Amino acid sequence: MGRLIGSLFLLAGVEGMPEPGPKWNPKAPHPELTLPRGYMQEFAGNVYGLLIKTFRNPELAESAMLEYLSEVKGKLKPLPLSSAESYVRYGIMLKGKSLAREYLRQKARTESLEDVEEEAKAISRDIEDPNSLKNFQHVMSPRMWQEWMDYLAKHIHPDMPLYLQLRMEGYTNDEIVGAPKKNQPNTLLPHYKEQGHPKPSDPSFWGDKYFRKVIPTSIEFFKKKREEAGRHPSEESESEFESLFKSV
Repeated sequence: MGRLIGSLFLLAGVEGMPEPGPKWNPKAPHPELTLPRGYMQEFAGNVYGLLIKTFRNPELAESAMLEYLSEVKGKLKPLPLSSAESYVRYGIMLKGKSLAREYLRQKARTESLEDVEEEAKAISRDIEDPNSLKNFQHVMSPRMWQEWMDYLAKHIHPDMPLYLQLRMEGYTNDEIVGAPKKNQPNTLLPHYKEQGHPKPSDPSFWGDKYFRKVIPTSIEFFKKKREEAGRHPSEESESEFESLFKSV
């Protein structure tokens, strides 16, 4: 890393540089490799040590140095050596802070999404139980509940919100969907009826084609909502999700 810094300084015309040695070739594809080993290693080591002390992350420290030096290549000015070192040291530390913030944001976002997915799975396992669904509705705001129902209607079937509402009101699956072989010939779902269901040959068609999608679609919905809250944090969205996933 010292040789890379040294080559950038030399190419920029920094004043007071150590002798680059007889093999120095500024026109080489990688001029830093033509500098002697250990060239400006003390300065590079001090900067690296400061990064480690500050962020305690060797990978971040190396990335900060490499990314910053890549960004300033060809942009340095012919300053005195001490000024150039101060300038580069400051820039590398700023880059380290930027990478550290991004790392923390990414870590928080990943952990948050994992938590949401696990909670959504647990909630969805009980979704066939009307009482569980009522409890779920109770801890959600009316707006969030409506957004969830709209999402299920859009991505599964237009009658899915009505189906879930009727289940919470005590209707059985056969009474809602219709089961001709069980003397339940009619369906309470208007769009499902328009599609010509139920038929004697497929009394379980609703469950096989549509209801089985509620769990994965619900997980998808809550993950998206958490991602939105993460990108646009607000007190309302945070408290709403907190109460939702901690109360159920």
